[in-house]
Amino acid sequence: MIPPGEINLTARILSICLSLASFHLYAEEDPNPEYRYSYKVRLLGLPLGVTATVVRSERSALVRIKSEVSHLLAINNHDSYFELDDCEYRFLRYWNAGKSLGYEFDDKIIIDYELSKIRYQGFTKKRGHRKRAPVDKEYDLDGATYVDKLSQFEAMGCLLKEGKSQFELSYVDDSIGRYQFNLIKNSKTQFAGNEYSIAHVVATPYEFAAGSVHTPVHYWLIEELGFIPLKIQTKLKGLGLTVELLDQAESN
Repeated sequence: MIPPGEINLTARILSICLSLASFHLYAEEDPNPEYRYSYKVRLLGLPLGVTATVVRSERSALVRIKSEVSHLLAINNHDSYFELDDCEYRFLRYWNAGKSLGYEFDDKIIIDYELSKIRYQGFTKKRGHRKRAPVDKEYDLDGATYVDKLSQFEAMGCLLKEGKSQFELSYVDDSIGRYQFNLIKNSKTQFAGNEYSIAHVVATPYEFAAGSVHTPVHYWLIEELGFIPLKIQTKLKGLGLTVELLDQAESN
C-alpha cells in the first residue's frame, strides 16, 4: 500500500464522462435480453450456503456484467463494463466493494485509452484496524489484454473461438497479475437436461507483486452459453475453493 496521491483531475473528468455515456446508452436504447446466472460456493468440498448472482446486459457494443454476494460470511458487489463488437474486446472499468470477517474493501479502475493510462483508486481496512488504507495508483497501458473477474470469460471465449489453445490475460487492481492460459481439453456434459460443449482451461500466474493473491485456476466453460463457467476451481489461502453453476435464465 502507498499513501494517497494528489487527485488526478483528468481521471475524475473521464470517470464522469464514462458514467454519463453509460447512462445515455442504457436509458435511450431498446434493451437486449438480460442473462442471469446463479452460482454456489464450496470450500474444501463443503457447501457454505453462499450464492453468487451474476447478471449480464448490453447496449450496442457496451456490455455490463455485475455480480452480487450477500451472506453473513461475506458481502461483495462487483460491476464491470467493457466493449465487445464481434469479438473486438476492450475493457473499460470496474467497481468492486465488499466485506468479510472484519475485512473491508472498495476500489475501482478506469482505463483511459486516449492517455494510455490505467487508474486504480480504493481502500482496504484490515481486520482489527480502525483506519482505512487508501491506495491511488496509475499504470501505463501496454499491449496486454486486461480483464477482471467478470469480463475475463468473454475475452477467453473470443480467443477460444479463434482457435487459440494458449494465450495470456492480465488482471489489474492495486497491482498487476499476468496469467498464461492453456486449453486442456474439450468435452461434452449434461446440464439442466441439455448437452453442452465444455472447454477446460487452466490459468497459471507468471508475473505478480509479492504478497498478492494469485494462484492457478481451473475453468470449465460452456461454449453454447457464451463461455460462461460451469465450474471454477482454485485455492483460497491453501484451501480448495469451488464455484459451480446452479441455474441460468434469460429475460427481456
